Amino acid sequence: MISVIKSLLHTFVRFLPLSIYSFTYLSIALYKDLRSAVLLLGLVLNDIIGMLYNKYSKQRIPATCAIFKMPKAVENVNNQGQYKQLGILPNPHSEIMGFMSAFFFSDMFQKGKFDNIPGWFLIILTSLTCWSRMAIKCEGFNDILFNIMRGAIIGILFYYFLSKYYKNAEKGVVERETCDMGYKNYKCDTIQDGVVIVKKTGEDRPENPSKDDLDGYYD
Repeated sequence: MISVIKSLLHTFVRFLPLSIYSFTYLSIALYKDLRSAVLLLGLVLNDIIGMLYNKYSKQRIPATCAIFKMPKAVENVNNQGQYKQLGILPNPHSEIMGFMSAFFFSDMFQKGKFDNIPGWFLIILTSLTCWSRMAIKCEGFNDILFNIMRGAIIGILFYYFLSKYYKNAEKGVVERETCDMGYKNYKCDTIQDGVVIVKKTGEDRPENPSKDDLDGYYD
């Protein structure tokens, strides 16, 4: 039973980066969440940086790091038992989790509040990823530390430059949740960082309203 659980966890971690990409894309397509668009942009830029890093540092990636077992994989393995490039993502799993965690923790730091559910979820998921990649001998302890730090630096810098757009996208979600309630006798005014709802009920409406009295009752 323990072996089966371990195998399931390793499989889950192996496909985790693809799951993150799928989640962000579906969130954009189905819910039109611009926050996911910002995150997807960061993931793409992070992978581009990873490709450039691998190209110039000439990284030798173990075969255990491959996500997919390619057909005729033996032909693509060198004498050290390492894949050349097949089935390998531009960035290690630990680097991707370092980027994700740094991005969301930077947002929490900016707000001055630790959000328990996503915060602990990211900590547990990052720890699970590091354990899995070391257990299958894809990354060593020093590699894990380096990759997490590399991803964290990129994630912090990305949030620093894109924080304005991310906040605006998040603010739009809050306004939709508050204002699009199906009522017709109110309007929403945004004041700086907050949302103020000015609701006009039927009881407040004058019996013989003038044109000026009706201003502000309906958008």
